[in-house]
Amino acid sequence: MNIVRRLLSSSGGSTDGTEPEVEPVLASQNCSTIKTPEQELLGLNHLKKLHVDYVSSTAPSQDKEEKLYAMLPLFCNVFSAVGPNVITERFGEEVHPFAVATSRLLVTEVRRRASNQSTEAAAAAIASFMEVDLSGGGNGWNLLSSLSLLVGEGDNPAEV
Repeated sequence: MNIVRRLLSSSGGSTDGTEPEVEPVLASQNCSTIKTPEQELLGLNHLKKLHVDYVSSTAPSQDKEEKLYAMLPLFCNVFSAVGPNVITERFGEEVHPFAVATSRLLVTEVRRRASNQSTEAAAAAIASFMEVDLSGGGNGWNLLSSLSLLVGEGDNPAEV
């Protein structure tokens, strides 16, 4: 948990011992431009096409991972500024398989970095993977951002 706090505090979270707010930090990374409805529709259609290609692919798992990583920034861009339940409305039945694939990829990446290492080395490798790359993202950060958006989609106060 300390690694996560350090990671979030370096991105603008709290360092006073209280829990940092995760949602604004994760969601704010990709909300830089205002998109027209045509741009949103084009992005959504492209995302759906990439997802269909990903699901129907019989490529080796490494190639499928690369395809999923290519979808993550687009997913974040399309859905970063939408309200609750909009992802399900717009992305349709593809939401569940996309969420499953994204979460499995996170587990796989954490296991890759943690295997055959000491606890400290594994934690450092995982934290390094999850950090924002200064060149505009990073696979780990895009993975976390996508999962944050998907988790936010599942939060429905009316169901509580």
